Amino acid sequence: MLPLIAISIGDIHGIGPEVTLKAFHRSDLLDSCRPVMYGPEDAILHSRDQLGVDVPLQRLDDAREATEGSVGYVVTAGTLDVDQIGRPTKASGQASLDAIRAAFDAVHAGSAQALVTAPISKEAIALAGSPFHGHTDMLASFCGSGENVLMILSSNTMNVGLVTIHVPLREVPSLITPERVTRTVRLAHRAMEEDFAIDHPRIAVLALNPHAGDGGVIGAEEADVIQPAV
Repeated sequence: MLPLIAISIGDIHGIGPEVTLKAFHRSDLLDSCRPVMYGPEDAILHSRDQLGVDVPLQRLDDAREATEGSVGYVVTAGTLDVDQIGRPTKASGQASLDAIRAAFDAVHAGSAQALVTAPISKEAIALAGSPFHGHTDMLASFCGSGENVLMILSSNTMNVGLVTIHVPLREVPSLITPERVTRTVRLAHRAMEEDFAIDHPRIAVLALNPHAGDGGVIGAEEADVIQPAV
């Protein structure tokens, strides 16, 4: 059987459902996995009808019932308010949180092999009372991993591990510490070997200031923090 991928649908008043359904309008993706969306049913069906995409949908009570060649979906809490599409609301934020939790639980229980998260609105989940700033710290909390977590931006030519995540720009310099830089490099190295199957990965550590501080003329973080960590 093809691997089962749990997909949280994202913000139902945003682009989450659209992005997800359009992705599986490409038949080649269905040749490589069994996708199962988690989200309110009316949001999924409304997006399908509005987009006019020919995606074979299958409602499931349990993700493990997913068959090959179709996009399954498991219904989670929440209701689409068509009049609020394009606006972050408490309801859409809560629906996002419920979908993420359900999809995560499926992976954690072994029902699915991987988790994919469609876009959420950080404003909407804040309205719903979430203490998290995004998926990264939310999933880290679910896993109980503390700070032993790394966000990686990946492309065909480069993988970028971030020392800081989802903080205002003015706070970044104070968060660049030798300990954080060292932890990020070590986590990135382990991820490249274990998750990306790269033998002897080459890791470059970026500067914080323009021209890497230019000998302290444009900033001292490189000399005081980053170079000692390296």
